[in-house]
Amino acid sequence: ELNSITGNYYRLSLRSSLKDPLIVSVGNRGLKLGLYNMLFSTCIYYGEYDNDLKRSGHGVWLNSSKNLSLDRIDRYAVGDWVNDEPSGTQSLTVKTTKKSDDEASYITYNGTTVKGKFDGEIEILFQKDGYSYYGEADNGKIKILATTDPNGKKSKVIAFTKNRKRWLYNDNAESQTYGLPGY
Repeated sequence: ELNSITGNYYRLSLRSSLKDPLIVSVGNRGLKLGLYNMLFSTCIYYGEYDNDLKRSGHGVWLNSSKNLSLDRIDRYAVGDWVNDEPSGTQSLTVKTTKKSDDEASYITYNGTTVKGKFDGEIEILFQKDGYSYYGEADNGKIKILATTDPNGKKSKVIAFTKNRKRWLYNDNAESQTYGLPGY
């Protein structure tokens, strides 16, 4: 249900009673738009579907943990889908905002997914500073590449820049899954 137009954005409101996805054809290229009401979020998928109306092929996935609104998208992905799951090349962008900083920043994860989880080499791009870090994931779990940083401090290093002059660490890496949540 379209409930209001605000500036350049259309605000959509999904009723919580929507149990099956709402899928509609868009244009004449065979692409479809699907609205999915998940447990804690609402998702939109725009792209290719197979004959059984499962997401299959190339598409764009948008996720909002709040009421669905294009200006409240928390994360989005562009990539390949197989049998209603993100599988293949994916580029996932996540919006991050620190409490002390009103300006949003974005982290993009590029790699291959299997059933929604990153698997193999993964690039982690911090768009605010432009640095790309490279690591590896196995079924959504990021691999620990070193247990001390280049300065000798104990840290769980998960990725390096290509020249290894910068590193990325996450001391909670074992408890996190990298992929597309709630697809």
